[in-house]
Amino acid sequence: MLSEVMVVGELAVYSLIAAYWRMLDRGKKAEFIGLENQLAKTLSMEGKVSGELTLRLFHWFDKPAAEAIALTMNPFLPGLTCRPDDARRFVSSDPRIAEALEEPVTGMSQEKVAILAEKLYKLLYDESRSARRPSELIGYAYHTETPGLNDLREAAYKLQALAEVKGLPYTTATASTTLQVAAAATIAYSSTLRGTCEAIYSTHSSKPSPKQEGRLRYIVVQGDNMVLGIVQQQLSLLGDLQNQAVAAAETSNGLTVLLEALLDSYGYAWLKEALGKGCISHIEDTPLARLEPGRCRL
Repeated sequence: MLSEVMVVGELAVYSLIAAYWRMLDRGKKAEFIGLENQLAKTLSMEGKVSGELTLRLFHWFDKPAAEAIALTMNPFLPGLTCRPDDARRFVSSDPRIAEALEEPVTGMSQEKVAILAEKLYKLLYDESRSARRPSELIGYAYHTETPGLNDLREAAYKLQALAEVKGLPYTTATASTTLQVAAAATIAYSSTLRGTCEAIYSTHSSKPSPKQEGRLRYIVVQGDNMVLGIVQQQLSLLGDLQNQAVAAAETSNGLTVLLEALLDSYGYAWLKEALGKGCISHIEDTPLARLEPGRCRL
């Protein structure tokens, strides 16, 4: 239908990146739902993206599987993400999949991919306080040839990092300077990756109790130089943010929260009232807000 009524250009790829951020890859095999599903098919037909049913690690198509495990932030794999030595030990401990130390997922047999997926899903299941879906690890995934943004799932995280580190206006230049934005997003993501992982690990292991002001429930996450949107998303999936709780980071801007998380948890009417009463104040040009707990009894 899309190809009948319009030209699907390169920028349509960013619709899929945004869909990954909004977690619209919720089909039984991790396919997109709604309009994005048709868009993905159209882009595949036009050769603008490549997709396959695979083990959904970041860079499953061009990195050795053990390295890809350590790179994977979605789903965050406790004990393995951001820990390459531990990821290699995890793989090498099972002789059935030892080849994954040096070979990408695309070069492994279906049997070995299934064994690795089962081991990773067991770890994810055991570490999570909320239900997990097998399709988080086995399902459709897409990539492109665009340097810096070739893994579309990782690209969603890179652009979130750029929006938080440099500001939302930097992401709007994508239409005219795709490669420059991709390079800037990669730098922003790489420079905050360690801090983001440490914040997730620290909160996941300590499991702090949420604080409450009126309806607002929040958990203070510890760490520096993090991408709060990624921390919020993965702690939520791990079940560490329950009953509408949001992550709040102590930064140079004070106690900081993600506007998107507040909207998802409490709705537009609450958000409008919170802004009006000074409970939160938008940090200009970012997806973040400063939280003033003493004013949040609403």
